[in-house]
Amino acid sequence: MLSIGAGSFDDGSDLEELGFVPARMSELEEAFDRLGAKVGTSLDPTEIEVEALLRGQLVDSPPASGVVVVHLIGRGRIDRGHRLSFVARDNREVDVDRWIEKAQQEIERGGMRHRVVFLVDTCSAGVATGRQPFTEIDADRGVWALGAAVSNSPTEQGRFSRRIAAAVHRPADLDLHIGEESISFSRFVRELIRVIRSEPADQRLSPGFSVELGDADWPFLPNPRLVSLTPEQLQARRRSLGHVPGEGDSGGRTDDTAYFADRLRGRRHHPRPRRQTPARGLARSARRPDPRARSRNGVLRRPSAQ
Repeated sequence: MLSIGAGSFDDGSDLEELGFVPARMSELEEAFDRLGAKVGTSLDPTEIEVEALLRGQLVDSPPASGVVVVHLIGRGRIDRGHRLSFVARDNREVDVDRWIEKAQQEIERGGMRHRVVFLVDTCSAGVATGRQPFTEIDADRGVWALGAAVSNSPTEQGRFSRRIAAAVHRPADLDLHIGEESISFSRFVRELIRVIRSEPADQRLSPGFSVELGDADWPFLPNPRLVSLTPEQLQARRRSLGHVPGEGDSGGRTDDTAYFADRLRGRRHHPRPRRQTPARGLARSARRPDPRARSRNGVLRRPSAQ
């Protein structure tokens, strides 16, 4: 993940500082770091530095597989062509629309081996994220974008970044099944929508895709339960179908034959005894043969009347 924020500006720019930017970047870094994601941050870079960071992440050194997350927080501007730009520290602009298009081109050139997610927390973010899916991206989508505001609406105090952090923390707080290797992007987006709806502030998300049509059903975040496990520990837990959390944390392998034999002996599996009513007990005793009715040759005979 690459998080770029601009909250302070050079003298003479006449731009008011955004004091909340460092705090929001830290919140987001903490949330993604909790899931084992590598987070790189850049606070108050110049336009040349922003361009270099994006090129390095999206063009020069893209991953062989997986997901790249680009987070932008700060001021946004719309030019005459109705395109969104990110304002750097030196009051120069970085064309966000161009980088979304560039990321898609690089993914197609690399054989669609990885995905890119843009999280744009600026005013008028919807100008870039809202039109991305239908006019420029075909079935071979490689870029997904989420904007803090619809169309050219304003946003305040970096609330979108704070909500993203909360949406990442939600799955991390769940006791997910160990068989779930990852959290889908669609699930993350639904968690984000729940966070937004839980707050009284009237703000709408600007997604550049359709969750309802299955456009976001792909692995996005790792299962939090698997982050702290070594490959040996993970293999041992998957081999043990009846794993109890906290058991076998040493990472030793569990032999299947020994595992099931151990269960059959009742060492670890203790079924709850069924409660027996008096009527059921009488019925069972009535069906039980009288030991006095068994003869020497083992054949059951009717007991004689006494």
